[in-house]
Amino acid sequence: MIARLLALVALAVTAPVSGAAAAGASGGPAATTGPVTQLSGSSVTATGTVNPNGHKTSYFFEYGTSASYGSRTAPTGAGSGTASVGVAAALSGLSPGATYHYRLVAQNSEGTSRGGDGIFTTLSSPAVVTGMASEIGS
Repeated sequence: MIARLLALVALAVTAPVSGAAAAGASGGPAATTGPVTQLSGSSVTATGTVNPNGHKTSYFFEYGTSASYGSRTAPTGAGSGTASVGVAAALSGLSPGATYHYRLVAQNSEGTSRGGDGIFTTLSSPAVVTGMASEIGS
C-alpha cells in the first residue's frame, strides 16, 4: 500500500519547464519556478527562486487548471539583494484529483519575470467503504 501511494505521488508531480525568464541588463528580477511540495488533495506548497538583482522585489505564484492560470497568491517581498533566494507559497482550496498549472512571477521597478510553467495533480480523496456491524453484544 505504501509503495503504491509513493508511486502515485511520484506520478502526480511533473517537473516544471526549465528556462525561466532571465533578468535583463536593466536589472529586472529573475524568477525560476521550482517543484511543489507537501502535496495533498486540496493544497500544495509551490517553490522557486527569485533574484532581485539589486532592486526591491516582490513575488507571487499564478495557478489554475490551465496555462491561463486564473488565481494567484498574495504578493510577498523577496528583498533587494543580488543573489537568488528560495521562495515558497501555499496554494490551497484545490480540488482533489485535479491537474493544475503554476508559475512564479517576480516584479520590481525594472520589470517583471515569469518562471516556467509547472504542472501537478492533487491527490484523489481516498474511497471509504463501511460494512454492516455484526456480532454486537446480546
